[in-house]
Formats: sequence, C-alpha cells, structure tokens
Amino acid sequence: MRLAIFGVLTAAVLAGLWWWLKPAHRPAPVPPPAAAVPAPAQEAPAAPTPRRFHLRVPADTGADGVLRVRKGEAVVITVSSDRADELHLHGYDLTLDLRPGETGTLAFTAAHAGRFEIELHRGHVALAVLEVIPD
Repeated sequence: MRLAIFGVLTAAVLAGLWWWLKPAHRPAPVPPPAAAVPAPAQEAPAAPTPRRFHLRVPADTGADGVLRVRKGEAVVITVSSDRADELHLHGYDLTLDLRPGETGTLAFTAAHAGRFEIELHRGHVALAVLEVIPD
C-alpha cells in the first residue's frame, strides 16, 4: 500500500514540476520592418506565340493536310464551315461545334506527341492530321 501511495505522490510531483518548468510557448519574434525599397520594374515575359492554322469545310487543308507542331507549343486552329457539324481532334478528345457560315476556334497546348486525326464527326470527313513532334 505504501508503495502505491509513493508512486502516486511521485507521479503528482513530476507532473507538477513539468507543468511549472515547461517552456513557455511564445510566438517567433517578428523582425523590424525594413525600409521599403521599390522593386525594379520588370516586364512579364511574353507568352510564346501560338501556332495558328485555318481549316475550311469542305476540306481544304493545303499541301499535305498535315499540321506540324512541337510538343509543348500552343496551338490555335480556326475552322470555317459551310455546314453544321462537330469537329473532333482525336487523341486530345477536343471538340468544336461548327455552324454554317461561322468560324470556330480550338485552342490548346500540344501536350502529347504523335499523329492525331482532325475530323468532322457527323460527316465522317477527315480534314487534316495534327503531327506533334516530341522534344
């Protein structure tokens, strides 16, 4: 019994000492404010110019119907159409609703290397191939 009382008293004394001697939680000191020095004017770096292509429906893709870009380039494809349809860029799963007499725009970054067909979904007409060259 004495051993149990001694154990309880020892634990109580140790807990009291820990609480009394524990380090105080103080916030980190804040350094005094430095004199405000205006930062030199810097212009934001210019965004790279996107590669632009134009397709016409009915298909008029030019030389060999291949749009070549490098991986990572920004690409803008505008499409003018004489009919309502849906343009689809395979591999990227991008679509664009086309309306007769209007021009639509498809903008994206060429993130995947390879050859990807650009087609009219409803008309099942291949307009061109996007060829993305790896780095």
